[in-house]
Amino acid sequence: MEVNAEIEVFVAAFGAQRILKLDKSGSITTYYESEGSWSPTGLCFGETGTLFVLEYSKSNQARLVKITGDGRREIFEP
Repeated sequence: MEVNAEIEVFVAAFGAQRILKLDKSGSITTYYESEGSWSPTGLCFGETGTLFVLEYSKSNQARLVKITGDGRREIFEP
């Protein structure tokens, strides 16, 4: 879970394969969606707004997904 200065809460919803954003008005939206058999388990934002998502697959493999402010996606797998 991550909370930013605008009082928005970001939650990794493993079973839904998404990162959800909850804003102060109570709205819930999908902020990020995992691909294939991957699901998010944790997240954090860098100083420049870059999103880092820790994901696990159904076969228990782990990877890190980096998404920059302009939407570029980079995947790091062991």
